[in-house]
Amino acid sequence: IDHKIDNAIDSMFDRQDVRSFGLLLDPGLGLSDEQADEIATQVHELTRQRTTNRVRAEARLKQLGSQALPFLENIANHPFNLTRRAVQRIVADIGNLGGAPIAIAALNDSDDFVRRLAGENVKAFLGGSVSYDPEAREAERVEAQNQLWGTWDELVRNMARERVLARIATSD
Repeated sequence: IDHKIDNAIDSMFDRQDVRSFGLLLDPGLGLSDEQADEIATQVHELTRQRTTNRVRAEARLKQLGSQALPFLENIANHPFNLTRRAVQRIVADIGNLGGAPIAIAALNDSDDFVRRLAGENVKAFLGGSVSYDPEAREAERVEAQNQLWGTWDELVRNMARERVLARIATSD
């Protein structure tokens, strides 16, 4: 039966999907067009140079919560470091495990403050045993990042396994 479960999990997603939000967000989340437009507008405001726009957008995106996470993923690599910092602060305040991929992806950011925020987020999401130094050499940061992607992959696969087992249990 384990082999069948593993095959079911493998058919649910490939490696790229493991790093996305699909398995973690409620599939019934279904945003209305108005909600999606508001989030998209706030995300755009987060990329602006004007501080007032960014501060308002950051506060609103925090209020909107986990619904904003997939939209934030799209700007997590924005050229403006203040935008990338805001993304990590929003991810921290939302506190949803779905933000972990955004944090892990930022562990090798060019901005040391973004790396520090991302490292704190990863520790919060994956546990205190996470070993990551935002001031380490790039090669060490990349190695830690790759290890954390492995931890993330394992966590998501375990969550998927639990879902498959739950489906099997309810279908009996």
